[in-house]
Amino acid sequence: MGDFLLSIENLGVSYPGTVGLFSNKRIPILKDISLSVKKGETLGIVGESGSGKTTLGRSIVRLIPIDMGRISFEHCCISELSEDAFLPYRRKIQMVFQDPFDSLNPKMTIEQILEEPLAIHFPQLSRFKRRRRMLNLLDRVKLPKTYLKHYPDALSGGQRQRIGIARALAVEPEILICDEPVSALDVSIQAAIMNLLKDLQAELKLTYLFISHDMAIVRYISDAVAVMQNGRIIEQGSVESIYKNPRKDYTKQLLAAVPRL
Repeated sequence: MGDFLLSIENLGVSYPGTVGLFSNKRIPILKDISLSVKKGETLGIVGESGSGKTTLGRSIVRLIPIDMGRISFEHCCISELSEDAFLPYRRKIQMVFQDPFDSLNPKMTIEQILEEPLAIHFPQLSRFKRRRRMLNLLDRVKLPKTYLKHYPDALSGGQRQRIGIARALAVEPEILICDEPVSALDVSIQAAIMNLLKDLQAELKLTYLFISHDMAIVRYISDAVAVMQNGRIIEQGSVESIYKNPRKDYTKQLLAAVPRL
């Protein structure tokens, strides 16, 4: 595995489906996925909607059960751990979700949203220390400290996504799985969030698995790229090799769809 922080081998995931009234046939979603993410780098996962990108991200953090294969983090096969044994890895592997409107509980204040993961993973912290951490988190994502008392519906989409990023950073993760983190935002806001993610990566030495359908955004943030189609990785390599010399017709079509001046 070398210096790879996260490695996936022959991963398979299926969803329950129905064919006729009484069938419980399962539908394969991910098929024989293998990839690795180097520590401190960004691996971009790109493909059209329905290619299985989000399922891949969610299966890593165990929001979706896997059928076969191995997921390893820091040389430990986390896919075989019990739920209790996996708890420390939940702190190390965090996820930033696509829709900032659905990923935050509208009945909780920003303070409650940020305090919840701290209370779970750092129960030894006093109330004073938790609050100090929350204020530091708001500062990191460039939001005013007064926002602690706000509810999510008082914030814009970009501000909510910053809170989602702050919540993920609260437990001091080593890798962030960013699932289309800017696709639900206005174009004018996307660049600010992308630059924030790059700044945080440099400051905190984070590793990213960055999921997107946007080839231009993936090129901007990634060191390496894996192209997904119909639940499979059909091509992967460095950003330069994928964008300058794509081998697969599907990759060439994705690149051809990128707007150019």
